[in-house]
Amino acid sequence: MSQLNASVRENALGRLQAGQSQSEVARALRVSQSTISRLWRRFQQTGSSAPAPRPGQPRVTTQAQDRYIRVTHLRHRLSQPR
Repeated sequence: MSQLNASVRENALGRLQAGQSQSEVARALRVSQSTISRLWRRFQQTGSSAPAPRPGQPRVTTQAQDRYIRVTHLRHRLSQPR
C-alpha cells in the first residue's frame, strides 16, 4: 500500500480545515474516504500529518563502516576474494 506524499497530505488537511467534508476531499484527491479519515484523526491526535515511523531491522554497521566498506571496494575492484 502506498503512502500519500507530503503535498497531498497538506492539501487534504487544508481542505478539511476549510470546512470540506471528508467525502468531498477524498473524491477531489482520488483516494478512499477511510484514508482521509485516518489522516484527519492522526492530525488531530498528534498535530502532524507525517506518517508514523515503522520498525525495521536494526542496522548492523555504522555509517562510518559503510563508507569504509565502499571506499575499500572501489579501491580494490579487480582483486579476487580469497
